[in-house]
Amino acid sequence: MIMRFSKRRVVLALFGLAALAAPLSRAAPLAASEALSLPSAINKSGRQRMLSQRLGKAYAMLAFNIEPALATKIWRQSEALFISQLGELQKTTPTAEISNAVAALASAWEIYRRDLQLKPDKINAQRIYQSGEMTLLRAHALTLLYEKYLGTAQARLVNIAGRQRMLSQRMARAFYFGKWSIDVDTAKDLETARKEFALGLHELVNAPQNTPAIKHDLELAEQQWMFFQHAIASGVDSDRNVATTSERILEQMNAVTEKYEKLSG
Repeated sequence: MIMRFSKRRVVLALFGLAALAAPLSRAAPLAASEALSLPSAINKSGRQRMLSQRLGKAYAMLAFNIEPALATKIWRQSEALFISQLGELQKTTPTAEISNAVAALASAWEIYRRDLQLKPDKINAQRIYQSGEMTLLRAHALTLLYEKYLGTAQARLVNIAGRQRMLSQRMARAFYFGKWSIDVDTAKDLETARKEFALGLHELVNAPQNTPAIKHDLELAEQQWMFFQHAIASGVDSDRNVATTSERILEQMNAVTEKYEKLSG
């Protein structure tokens, strides 16, 4: 069902997104010869996973006219950030294996970015879902290599917290793409991501490295997780609520990831 919203509601949604835009995109560009620290590389390659799913979410939101102004802002921000971070990661290749993984991510991204320009219909939606999956897989493989190279318990926490960001967007993407009835079990993808998010949150909450500030942020994340689950399960205004709650939990998990990165620094 196509849903329409008043200008006032769109403005309110955009206001809520503004708080998210700053922490997601505040990093300054690197100098030509500068490489990221390894904790930052884990964070940013992990964020590429999230952006692959967030772009798909925005594509579907626009296709079904769900908060179109918000969806457009999400899309533009996510695409610009993906490109910026990819450039940073291309300067952070301490091993040949990592260099190859960055190149593989860049190749997958070019295909996905091109697919996202296709008109929204069932056939193209399936193509976009699949190229988004490949971009996600390449970004995840790269993140694991950075984590392995650093080899600390804190590095794992940066990865897990960053993966929670991706899972929040993956659930929302599966929720919306299910409207097309594409030849993919989007309901299973959503449920699998839901279970993985719950397991990841449990691991983070019980991490012995947590500072009081991280514990506080994780408590807030648990609250947002309850709201997000309710939005997915509810049939009342669920299209809009999934859009807004997925953004809020993304914001919260991004804050947690940033703190773990500093802890690893």
